Amino acid sequence: MNATCFISMFITGKHVRSFVELKSGINSFRIGGPRPIDEKKLDFQAAFLEIGNTWGQNSLAARAGRLELEYGSGRLVDLREGPNVRLSFDGFLLRGKANSWQIDGFAVRPDLDKPGFFDNAPNHAVGFWGIYATRPLRNKNSLDVYYLGLDRKQATFQCGTAHELRHSLGARFSRPIATEKPGWDFDDEGLWQFGTLGSANIEAWTIATETGYRLLTALLKPRWFTYL
Repeated sequence: MNATCFISMFITGKHVRSFVELKSGINSFRIGGPRPIDEKKLDFQAAFLEIGNTWGQNSLAARAGRLELEYGSGRLVDLREGPNVRLSFDGFLLRGKANSWQIDGFAVRPDLDKPGFFDNAPNHAVGFWGIYATRPLRNKNSLDVYYLGLDRKQATFQCGTAHELRHSLGARFSRPIATEKPGWDFDDEGLWQFGTLGSANIEAWTIATETGYRLLTALLKPRWFTYL
């Protein structure tokens, strides 16, 4: 049995904002006992200070502290909703809005999950940074483009364990699931990765797609979809 609780609080000013969110997760009756991602007695899910300004339709804000990161479909950067305990990052985030574009730049380390009280700490063996930009298009479509960098001092794969430095370049074109009238939705993403693992080179790519149609006028509002 899993149970998770979140409590949020924030203080807002004209140019300064602070935000705190506490988390507590409990796991019971798991064979072998709870894993670090299953149980957390009490800790900060998010706790940051933000300083920013707005100029018409444009804005710029800088955050420092414990952050939540979730981008696009969540294929590469997500809150980790599957396990009982969400993922957090410690570091810096710069968020800007320029006309129709929203652009995030960040440099963080993921938290090491521990089960106690306020005992999570950044994993100094992993560095994660990137730039993620998104903008709306016509007909509720949206476009995302991004670069992500990952540095792991000890990465383990079938070929062995070594220092990993991986760069990812990707783009995503999507439309949300219909909510007002019958219609198509889609989520198409392409990704190219390069870098090094020890003395070996990394060269990889992937394409992911999901396309669906929701019939809102039928009983139970069914949605047919296919994915790859």
